[in-house]
Amino acid sequence: MKESIKDLNKIYDEYSRKYFTPEIESSFHKLGKYYGTYDFIKPFLEPLKFDDIEFYILDRYLDTFRDNYKNHRIVDENYKVLNDKTVIEILKEYGKGFRESYFSYKNPLRPHIPKNIDRNRKLISKIYDIIAHKEPQPYGVISTTFLSKNEITIRKIIEDLEESYYHSQFYQITKKDIYDDGYKGGLFYKAWEIILENRPLFNEIFKKKAEQNRNFYSPKPKIENKTVEVKKETKIIETPDLSIKDIPKFNLLQRFYLFKLLGLETSIHQLKTDIQGSKYKVLASIMGISPDNAKKLICNSYKKGITEKDKAEVKDFLYRNKIEL
Repeated sequence: MKESIKDLNKIYDEYSRKYFTPEIESSFHKLGKYYGTYDFIKPFLEPLKFDDIEFYILDRYLDTFRDNYKNHRIVDENYKVLNDKTVIEILKEYGKGFRESYFSYKNPLRPHIPKNIDRNRKLISKIYDIIAHKEPQPYGVISTTFLSKNEITIRKIIEDLEESYYHSQFYQITKKDIYDDGYKGGLFYKAWEIILENRPLFNEIFKKKAEQNRNFYSPKPKIENKTVEVKKETKIIETPDLSIKDIPKFNLLQRFYLFKLLGLETSIHQLKTDIQGSKYKVLASIMGISPDNAKKLICNSYKKGITEKDKAEVKDFLYRNKIEL
């Protein structure tokens, strides 16, 4: 008989009645599609199951993957667009990796008695690091490689598609990468399972991290200079300071992706001018970047395009703010 995966939402509900830990509750809420007082939708709503392989993928990552799949944007190692059969084989690889790490990673914490306190403290930090991991991307994301529209291989892809599905963005996925993603996803899920079942042990580290975040985003005290007042011109840099409450720190590609979602890129292309560089300068002035970078954005000539993770963050920002495009 196959081992079964515990349901995180049942664990969350069960232990919420015993221990109320605001910082842990908040962090778990943020995994859901919405985040707010009245509209929390729990993460990991339903497991995926293909044959006898059952596993979970965080809903926001799965939604992004489904969106690209339905729009025929994902190709395999051989540059073949995924179909109903091959997409299942890809997801099964994620499930294999997920189950491998989930069932091999055992709870290392011991009974919380004095002799185990120091040992547990080190392990608590390691487990927390799994769920807080961000670079180069969080655990559990479905990795895809952006393919530049200038690549010769894009021609092969287009041959497989009907004209109505033509577009310029394609993403490649490999079985090895998706297995590794699943392995990390299993670790992420298991870490949250351990945290939710041992909330009193993790309460301190979540409080500490929450306090650090509050201090980081809180306004810095103004220092008055009673003798000499020097006014400095504020310079707009490539990644402006967005350390304001509820305003995400999007990178350049994310900001341009939001720009395109709002339909503003079309307005740039439609500018009436005989000087091509003028369009770059207009975009540069709007986004606070150099004309060279504006040119790269318009011509889609960056070597590495925006990642699926970065796109998901932008869409999540719109989703949480109830913005429909």
